[in-house]
Amino acid sequence: MHSLYTVVDDETAAFAILAEMPASDHECRKLDGEVVWVSFNRALDALFYKEMVDTFDSTLAENPSLKTLVVDLREVTFIDSRAVGGLIRTWKMMTAKGGQMYLAGASPSVKSIISLLKLDKLLSEWKGDLPA
Repeated sequence: MHSLYTVVDDETAAFAILAEMPASDHECRKLDGEVVWVSFNRALDALFYKEMVDTFDSTLAENPSLKTLVVDLREVTFIDSRAVGGLIRTWKMMTAKGGQMYLAGASPSVKSIISLLKLDKLLSEWKGDLPA
C-alpha cells in the first residue's frame, strides 16, 4: 500500500501535502496542432471515472478533427479496471473517427495492470518525445 499511497504521521503533514497538490487532476495540451495530450496527475480509479471520461469527451468535442490523442500517465500511480474501461471507450471513439490513441509514460505498475487485462496491444505506447 505504501507504494500506492502517501502515508504521513499526522494531520499537519497531510494538510501540507494537500496544499501542494494542483487544483486540477488533469491537463489538456495541443502540441503542433496535430496531437492533443491529456495528462492525469492522480490515481485513475472508479472514484475518478466520471471526471476522466468527461475530460476525454470534452477533449474530443473541442477537437473534432483530432487524429492523435496521447494520454500522459507519468503521474498516475495506479489504475483500476473501470478506468481502463474508460481508456478503451475513448480508444474506440478515436478509432471510429479514423484517429489513434496512445498511452505515454505509464509506470511499471500501471503497465502491469494493462498487460494483465491483455490490453497492451490495443492501448499502444507513444513512441515519440514526451513534452516537459
